[in-house]
Amino acid sequence: MRYLAWLGVLPFILSILLVLSGLSLGEYSGSQIFTFYSVVISSFMAGTLWGQALRSQAGQHRNINLVISNFVALTAFFALVFLAVGPLLLIMACCFSIIAATERFIPLVCYDAIPEYYLQLRYRVTTVVIILHLILFSLV
Repeated sequence: MRYLAWLGVLPFILSILLVLSGLSLGEYSGSQIFTFYSVVISSFMAGTLWGQALRSQAGQHRNINLVISNFVALTAFFALVFLAVGPLLLIMACCFSIIAATERFIPLVCYDAIPEYYLQLRYRVTTVVIILHLILFSLV
């Protein structure tokens, strides 16, 4: 499982390498590939909040996670449709930050059942993803 999480970072890194090299993949630039992948992954991560909320009996926290899940997915989608790459990267970094903060401060699952290494892994991977967004922002 650890390797899968880090493999998920690979498309972000490869996209930045495309930008640095000035190459593209077919019709798509490295920054486009990066942002497309970012929207997909953030929506996937937001969906995990939705799934946790549906299984939870946590009342108000459940509703907060449902709203945050929808907010992140819709924000990512509309940012992709309406924003240029620079602002989109900042919005996406914020989306990943919101997901991480929600998981950390409004947990809906019993984290005793989840290995500690997994929680630490999620936070590390998310931190790296946010940093990669900021690196690409500095390049575009």
